[in-house]
Amino acid sequence: MNKTYTQQKGAALMIFLIFFLFGSSALTFSLARTIYSDTLTYRLLADSSQSYLAADSGVEDMAYRFVASLAVDASETVTMGNATATTEFVFDNVSDKYDVVATGIANNTYRSSSMELFTGSGASFNFGVQSGNGGFIMRNSSKVYGNVFSNGTIEKEGGGTASIFGDAISSGPSGRIFDITATGTARARTIEDSIIGGDAYAYTLDGGTVAGDVYVNTKLDGVTVGG
Repeated sequence: MNKTYTQQKGAALMIFLIFFLFGSSALTFSLARTIYSDTLTYRLLADSSQSYLAADSGVEDMAYRFVASLAVDASETVTMGNATATTEFVFDNVSDKYDVVATGIANNTYRSSSMELFTGSGASFNFGVQSGNGGFIMRNSSKVYGNVFSNGTIEKEGGGTASIFGDAISSGPSGRIFDITATGTARARTIEDSIIGGDAYAYTLDGGTVAGDVYVNTKLDGVTVGG
């Protein structure tokens, strides 16, 4: 009796282990499939977002070329990370507009972006930096490639140089440009100890150098004017 009972107990344990193995395998397979599916979805979402950003950047790049009167090829290519965007344009003679279309691709994920540019009249003034009443402070030999407009002061703090490759405008009755090098035109109530590559418009001009013309009410000593 003891021998028969032992064999039956072993068989039951074996059946339990087989069912447990199958159950564990099924659960592991289900979890692995879910994780793989989620990972694939997240990767596709990331690739899709990256391809769209590349396409949008391609459209913006070609639009900027048209607005800035730069050379524009029939097809322009922009690369961002793992994504590449190809931008093309077609000119519509009837509507007098440019149809700009970009297609971005990242790991076989395609997204597109488009823009219509109409020919108009007038001029545009683009700012590299635009700040509020707190002003714009430049440190550590910082540089701005573009125009700077500030409702407060534009000034340098610390050593080194502060360069603006464009125009500098400090508006308002307390507008002040201090110790700045600007390649373009400078406008402020007070321009002090600055190097201006273009013209200067100020109520008070104190120190520094102006390569162009000066439109000023009060000019103090120490100012070198080339115009």
